[in-house]
Amino acid sequence: MIDRSGEVFLGDSVLRDALSRLNDVVLITDAEPIDLPGPRIIYVNAAFERMTGYSAADAIGHSPRILQGPRTSKAELRRIRDALAAWLPVRVCLTNYRKNRVPFDVEFEIVPVVNEIGRHTHWVSVQRDVTDRTLADEVIRTATTPEALMDGASSEVILFTGAKGAAVCTRPSADDPWVTRFVSAAGVVAPDALSGTIARVLSTNRDSPLTVIAEGAAGCVVRGLRVPLAVRGELVLVVWRAETGDWRLADALLPAVVPRIAAACERLGVQRDHSRLQGELVQAQKMEAVGRLTGGIAHDFNNLLTVITGNLELLRGQLPGDHIELTEVLDAANRARGLVEHLLAFSYRRPVAQESVDVRALVAATCALLQRTVGQDLNIVCEVAAGNDLLIDGDAALLEQALLNLAFNARDAIESLAPESGRKDGVITVAARALTLNHTQVSQWSPLVEGRCIEIVVSDTGPGMSESVRVNAFEPFFTTKPVGEGTGLGLSSVYGTVKNLGGAMRLESATPHGAVIRLRFPVGKLAVIRDTPTAQRTALVVQCAILFVEDDDAVRSVMLRMLRTSGHHIVEAHNGQEALDRARTMGEELAGVISDVRMPGMSGIEMVRALRVDRPFVPVLFVSGNADASWLEEFGANTALITKPFSAARLLEALEQLVSTTAAADVPPKKWVGQE
Repeated sequence: MIDRSGEVFLGDSVLRDALSRLNDVVLITDAEPIDLPGPRIIYVNAAFERMTGYSAADAIGHSPRILQGPRTSKAELRRIRDALAAWLPVRVCLTNYRKNRVPFDVEFEIVPVVNEIGRHTHWVSVQRDVTDRTLADEVIRTATTPEALMDGASSEVILFTGAKGAAVCTRPSADDPWVTRFVSAAGVVAPDALSGTIARVLSTNRDSPLTVIAEGAAGCVVRGLRVPLAVRGELVLVVWRAETGDWRLADALLPAVVPRIAAACERLGVQRDHSRLQGELVQAQKMEAVGRLTGGIAHDFNNLLTVITGNLELLRGQLPGDHIELTEVLDAANRARGLVEHLLAFSYRRPVAQESVDVRALVAATCALLQRTVGQDLNIVCEVAAGNDLLIDGDAALLEQALLNLAFNARDAIESLAPESGRKDGVITVAARALTLNHTQVSQWSPLVEGRCIEIVVSDTGPGMSESVRVNAFEPFFTTKPVGEGTGLGLSSVYGTVKNLGGAMRLESATPHGAVIRLRFPVGKLAVIRDTPTAQRTALVVQCAILFVEDDDAVRSVMLRMLRTSGHHIVEAHNGQEALDRARTMGEELAGVISDVRMPGMSGIEMVRALRVDRPFVPVLFVSGNADASWLEEFGANTALITKPFSAARLLEALEQLVSTTAAADVPPKKWVGQE
């Protein structure tokens, strides 16, 4: 093939035909010079013309350096130069450029040719285009987010296919809308027809997932590939350019690279979901730990408040005239009780009434209240979707307080802009609607399940939140307000309320343009109870024997004095076991039990379980500083819960209702006949 003079001849027609049919490039150069201008090309086969766009006439007489460009690796070129200088074969992979300056990745081996007298006369190189294997590999390997991957891979595909722009469209499922990210070559403006053309690609679903979809319109020609993701959803990558022409590169490369991009995108998405869920788990564990701590503090604090407020009320009733000092102390105690309510709401231990809540009516009423209370400079917008009832199961008062807390936080955020802008005007929007969570969304809204739910959104036009503020926003006592202007319990109590109601809460957006907080709840299952006139309860005058169980001496003392004003005979016990002993002594004369929930040794709940083995219908009023009401269902209708602290009037009302449950069941309470 190479004669003694160094000329290339192809005398054998079989050899000639074989070289022309090869898919791999065969390129032969002179042996020297190694340095500039480089060895001269003396032969290329037909595959070289197909791969590079250069004809044989274009290439022969020039150095292979005509194929190099900005992305050609300098390190690999040094490897080639060192091998040539040592007359050694070398294998490399680098990026070369076609005649139209579109890059491609090529893998090739260069070997020296030695004549019969041992002189190096030529270099022979066999080359193969490997772009289908290497395209976007670096981006896929180094990208840390799906967004970075899609943008980087799109830029690579644009460069290596000769397109002017690309778009990556993804959706988690067929029920979700497409989300599209656009990338264009530098200085290129997308044509007006692009959106419509991409829409047609998205609506086309080929039987084979690796079939390239071709679409076009005036000024916009595209190629696209649609790939189903392994776990969920699908991805479509589209490349476009304004002019028509040869799309062979896109047609060849898209089926090779798009599945790899899709797999990497899904892997990064799964990693992100895992990191997010892990972070949420850590946050939930931290919040649970803090919740237990605050719940315990609230329990002990409520015991103290019960002693304070109870004694103050008894003292005020015994002293003639009005005493402003007593009133001020009681007011302070009531404010402390409000603080404890926030702590209980955060710790998920505040008792929750179970009723059907009309969210549409509640949001409308809350917005009307806000418009009257937040000031004329702020506009309250109520957006409630029309249609079916928006009902959840829970406590309307708790939910209303949560919305008020969110609105007041929004008001404070808007007003914080006043020193900079000189204006306090802004908008607080409270919206409610029903929506459907699909299987791809429920992981972000635990404990909600797939299906319909009710969403309430509170948004504002304030300054938003920094990331450091956002991640701590729900923690108790965290506040950005000056000392003395905030307790830091507003958002944390809302968080606890939402959890108490079986819902989920997300601070979804915290941008310079305001904050958006979403609350989602399961759809209500309880029947809607309409207000109907009821007969007024007649107070019972029969004196009954009531067993009262409380382990705290101070709380027991003040409650005994409250209870004895009722006229009933109160038998006290210091713990659960003593209560069971007293109950056996009282026998059939026992008309009811008032018991603390948390006690050392045998708890109030355990004591009542043991008591009802023999007395299954005895009415029981539980008293606690932090217990929720979920476990009450175990004990039936003749069981109630009252939370500390409470007034004497509230305790006596609960006692009257307790005793009346026996009468309502046509079992009149037995009159106390023992010694007074």
